[in-house]
Amino acid sequence: MFIQLTLALFSLTLLGSDASSCLTARNRCTSRIGCGMALNNFLVSCESVMAGMVDHCTDTCMRAVISLVTVDDNIGADYLTCSCEGDCALMKKRVGMCSEGVLKALETLDNQEVISCSLARMLCEADTQCWTALQYFEDRCSNLWEQYSPDALRCSDSCNNSLTILYRQTRAAKLSNCMCDNTDPLIDENMCIRMRYNTDYYCLKKQTDWSFLSSIVTMQSSKQAIKDSEPSPKPRLGQLTSHSVSIHTAQLSLAVSLFWALLH
Repeated sequence: MFIQLTLALFSLTLLGSDASSCLTARNRCTSRIGCGMALNNFLVSCESVMAGMVDHCTDTCMRAVISLVTVDDNIGADYLTCSCEGDCALMKKRVGMCSEGVLKALETLDNQEVISCSLARMLCEADTQCWTALQYFEDRCSNLWEQYSPDALRCSDSCNNSLTILYRQTRAAKLSNCMCDNTDPLIDENMCIRMRYNTDYYCLKKQTDWSFLSSIVTMQSSKQAIKDSEPSPKPRLGQLTSHSVSIHTAQLSLAVSLFWALLH
């Protein structure tokens, strides 16, 4: 119901204003199957954000925004950056907490500006080649997730190779210098810190000052070793990807239904 109301508000506000750029952007997007589906997925996934029901960007909305702005020659980005008035402007302002960070990150992929690791990961996952390379890296370098396993003290040839392949991907650029955060539902901040530290130190041989992170890793490892003599479970590739796929499949199914309903 809210999705229908959102579509109506967007349409009425655009028709009642001089925001021809938004009308053009919307029509260009809906004229293509990929962008049209991404737009409907965006409206579904970001409904709580646009309605003002939450004061933060949700994981599902962030992923929907990334899909919208990167599909079909990025024409979806025009729809998020156009000008409109009234309720349309209010909803755009609310969803700006998601879209502004995504658009800025995409514009700065080729420089050293730091973004959160959760956003960096989402940008990679939205690109098929980058997502495949990320899966390959996580599989070949799975020991780097360990808290205190001796295997984490080395970087195998296959792991190094997968890391090289990953960093060749344009969308993976931000993964090498991202800032660990607690917004990823699958990888918490401590797990992210371990992976970043082990990758930089053992694989990339970086001389970066990780002393404060190293102390965190060491402290966590010591506590875990005392608590349990067995290595803690590490995130397996299947667990990560099956969760992501199930979310995308559900959203895609709903988006398809809405898209075809709008056409009839």
